[in-house]
Formats: sequence, C-alpha cells, structure tokens
Amino acid sequence: MRYFFETKLRRAEEKEEVPRGALEIYIMTEKELRRREKLDSRREALLRSMEHLRYCKAEAFGDCVMGTFSIPDRDRPMDKRSGFAYYLTGNSCLLVDQEGWLSPLVDRMEQAGHEGRTGAGIFFSGLLNEIIREDVIWLQKKEEKLMEAEDELVKGTAVQSRFPERIQSWRRELMILHAYYEQLTDVGEDLQENTEGIFSGGDRAAFDRFAAKADRLHDHVEMLQEYSAQIREMYQSKLDLEQNRIMSMLTIVTTIFLPLSILVGWYGMNFANMPELQWKYGYLGVIVLSAATVIGEILFFKKKKMLK
Repeated sequence: MRYFFETKLRRAEEKEEVPRGALEIYIMTEKELRRREKLDSRREALLRSMEHLRYCKAEAFGDCVMGTFSIPDRDRPMDKRSGFAYYLTGNSCLLVDQEGWLSPLVDRMEQAGHEGRTGAGIFFSGLLNEIIREDVIWLQKKEEKLMEAEDELVKGTAVQSRFPERIQSWRRELMILHAYYEQLTDVGEDLQENTEGIFSGGDRAAFDRFAAKADRLHDHVEMLQEYSAQIREMYQSKLDLEQNRIMSMLTIVTTIFLPLSILVGWYGMNFANMPELQWKYGYLGVIVLSAATVIGEILFFKKKKMLK
C-alpha cells in the first residue's frame, strides 16, 4: 500500500508518480519486502529484527532511522502482540506490517484528515500518537476494574477462590504495560535527541511531545501497579483477620469445654471411695455443675467482648 503526504495524508493511486515535495509512504508485508530486489544492508537488518519482534526501539544512522515496535494487545496483553518495523529517511517512510495491523491505522489517520508540514518526522510522530490515542481510556477502564475489586473486598462479596488469580493476572498485565510505555518513552527521546541530521527541529519537537505523553502513560501504569499492590495487601489482611477470628473462636470453644473435660476425667476414675458415686443426686449435680460452668464462661467472654 502506498500513501502520499503533502499538506494532507492521502492514499496513492496505482502507478501514480510522487508529487513534488511530497513524502512517500510504503506499507508492505515482510514477504513483499523480501521479494524486492537489491535490498541494502540496513533493510536486511530490518528484516532480521522482525524475526524476534519483542521490543520498541529506534536506531539512528547518518541518513536514516530504523527500528521496531511491539504493541501488547488490549484484550490479551500477556498472550498477543502486534508489531511493525520502520525505515525513515528525510523524504520517505517504509513501514513493514507483520499482521496487517498497521494499514487500518493509517487509513484512520487519512479519514481523520491528518495534515501538517510535509516530512517523515511529522507523519511518523502522528502515527505514534495515533497508536496511543485511546490508551488513557484503556487504562482508566483497568483502574475501574481495580476499584470494583476493592469494593468487593470491602463489601465481603469477593469470590475467595478466584480473587487471587484475578489480582495476579492484573499485576502481570501491568508489568507488561509498564515495560511497554517505558520503551515508548525511550523511543521518543531517541528520535528527538539523535536525529538532527535527518529531521528538522519541528519534527524532533513532535517526538519530544510524544515521549512526554508516553511518560505520562508510564506514570499512570505505575500508579495502577501501586493500587493493585494495595488491593492485594488488603485481601491478605482480610484473610489474616478471618484466620485470626477462626483461631480465636476455636480457642474460646476449647476454653469453654476444658473444665468439662476435667470433670469427665475426674469422675471417670471410678475409685471405690468416691462419695459422689453413691449420691442419689450425683448425676444431676454433675449436669448442673457443667451447665453452670459453661454459662459462666460464656458470660465472661461476652463481658470481655470476645464473643458477639
């Protein structure tokens, strides 16, 4: 697929010549790039970098910038990623799309009427901003899920068997996003600092703004990580309180029945000269003594607020 960026981004017609002063943008698959003849060493290196597409990076050379992007999927960030490689010069932009993910994004830029000064830096910074355009809303939805989990804990409606797994899954997702936005920030800073011979000052300022935006998203993820850690600690505290309550109840029950165990052991000896063995009301007396002991202990624990 081919686009031109003059004062406005538009898709090129088949075999249309490049307008004077326009930026030429190519979007092709890895197979299409491999089929091209006479690939130079840098494009060969670009293809090799796509074999292990796991990082976002930018490498500036004398007359070009090349690198890769690996973007976590919003629905399954731990399991699925989308990615592309790029090769930028002052008047051209080559994007190697791995899974057909990039073309709809550029089409959306075209439909939105993306325009501005002609240049690879301006176009590419606009593309990067389009990639993260809805990430704030995405992170806010994750924050809402954490808030719902906190409410479940406070209300006591959390499903005990699944709650730890949910928290652990969110924490892993946030770790992936933390690394992702850190890489985006580094890419923006590298493009801003090391491309003086390729892009104009306005282009590099656009990359600087992108780096600042990615850094704010990175800070948002850090806040969510701290929030998830607090929820995990809250969950653990509730478990500890529940266990302490159970242990306290078992201790009270054991204490209540301890005197009865002593009575059972005492009168179970059956010595011949035990006076209560021949007493007419001995059995009833033991029952009354046991009941009085239990009632007395229950009243004592209630007074000490150990029983509700």
